[in-house]
Amino acid sequence: MALKRSWRELDAAVRCSNRRIEAAMDDLKKKTRQDRSKINMHEEHEVRYWTKHLKVTKEELQSVVEKVGNSAATVRKELAIS
Repeated sequence: MALKRSWRELDAAVRCSNRRIEAAMDDLKKKTRQDRSKINMHEEHEVRYWTKHLKVTKEELQSVVEKVGNSAATVRKELAIS
């Protein structure tokens, strides 16, 4: 037997879920799992991670990201070529 919910109940459930998501996004103390496929040069903790992981300086990392974009795979390839 399929569950039947009214539009009002579904709308209320979606709004509640959206409020929880927005609250988590606004709380800068809550760190979500990092996307390791991208390099975010605007987040200091990510820059520290990537410079240590790739064994480069912040300036070298910034230069490569500006040249090839923020894809971690592309940055790795560029650093291997350099």
